[in-house]
Parts: sequence; C-alpha cells; structure tokens
Amino acid sequence: MRIPRARVDAPLRPGERIELPPEEARHLDVVLRRRKGDPVLLLGPSGVWRGSIADTGRSGGSSMVVVEIVGEAPGAEPGGLPWTVACGITRGESFELAIRMASELGLDALLPVLTRRTVVRTAGPEKRRRWERIAAEASKQCGRAQPLEVPEPVTFARLVDGVASGGGAAGWIAVPGAALPPRADLEASAGRRTLFLVGPEGGFDPEEVALAAAAGLREIGFPCPVLRTPTAVALLGALGMLIAAPFSRDGGNGGNPP
Repeated sequence: MRIPRARVDAPLRPGERIELPPEEARHLDVVLRRRKGDPVLLLGPSGVWRGSIADTGRSGGSSMVVVEIVGEAPGAEPGGLPWTVACGITRGESFELAIRMASELGLDALLPVLTRRTVVRTAGPEKRRRWERIAAEASKQCGRAQPLEVPEPVTFARLVDGVASGGGAAGWIAVPGAALPPRADLEASAGRRTLFLVGPEGGFDPEEVALAAAAGLREIGFPCPVLRTPTAVALLGALGMLIAAPFSRDGGNGGNPP
C-alpha cells in the first residue's frame, strides 16, 4: 500500500506530535480513510519525514489528524535542479500544466513572464493563489519537500534587465530552429542556478530574442517539431534530470541503452 503524503509548514523533530492542517487532515481521514497507526510521509521545510498517525477525530464537522514524527526519510525526496524556467503566460489550462510539469520534473521555479505575444495580460491575486496551490499539490504528488516557486509575473523587459545587470551569460532562450547546446554546456549548468526562457503561443518576438542575446542569453533549440509551451517546459525538466543523473552503463536503466 502506497504511503500517503501530507504537507506541513512547521519544522519537524523525531518524537514530536503535530496536528495536520485541515485540508491535509480531511484528505487522510475522509478520502484515504487512514486510521491510527497508519504510516504517513510529511513534507516540510526540513525535508521529508516518516510519521505515524497517533490520533484522529472530528471537530465541528472537520477532520482532525495528529501525526507522531518517527524520523527522517532519507532518499524519499526526488532529486531536483536549481533551474528556473521563465515562461510566457499562456491561456487556459496550458500554463497550469506547465506548473505541474516543472514541479514533477524537479525544476526550482517557474517564473510567469508577460511578453509581446502573451495573450493573457493580467494575473491577479486569485490566479496567482491558484498557481501556488497547483504547485503545492504537484509537489505533494511527486514527493518534493519544497514546492515549486511561482513568483509574481514580470515583463520581458524587466527580466532581461535583471539578467544583464547580473553579468549576462545566465542561461538560454528557446528559439525554434536553434541548435541543442553541447552536452558539456548543459552539464556545467546542472549544479548552478540557470535561467531558461520559454515563449508563449507564437514564441518570442524577434526583438525580444535580440534583447536576450544582448543580455548574454544563448539560443537553445530542440531536435523536434515546434512545441507547445508546457511541452517545452517538460522537455527542459526531463533534459535536466538526465544531465544531473545520467543513465548508468551497468544496466541501471533496466538494461536498455540510453
């Protein structure tokens, strides 16, 4: 039986008992029907911890679940990359899918960007709260202790100005038809903070590509047809995972060649 996960915001220590937030308690109690003594993994600021349900109950129609911390859960959290994808905001569920893909594939942050070809021109507090909620849900599903960061949207000009003031050569901008960078270049970025720019529907305006180049961003392309925005985000995350944890040559990938 799969051990369920719950997210908490407080630091955790072995032997401590903690009452779960209402939504997490309801999920364990009502949806999963877990009871006293059942194991649970807690995702928090200090990593992933093993716990055991110590008490359950109802108060005013709401679920109450208390978990006793057993100890740390080494190896329970998937690996990640200190990569940020600055992504042109897309319509409908497309951007929300990009958030889920970035979270599940271990990216550090997904920065919403307003570009010249961005159709969605506003992202109010309600939408940003929804994005944060989606990132938190995706992190719990894949076992990340820290949710994917989804900062407040910025304009393309402001983003590029920040890159330029930081010294340039901070990463790449996705441009259809550009070449995939040498593997050594991407491997050098696996352990440091790196920025990737992905455009909205229609891609980046040529002037935006020129501004990015002037700020030190290099062009990156993929050996496949033009991708939808969330697919490009997913491909960058998958590429990063392969760079950070390459397939072994002794059958560690199930005996199949990479």
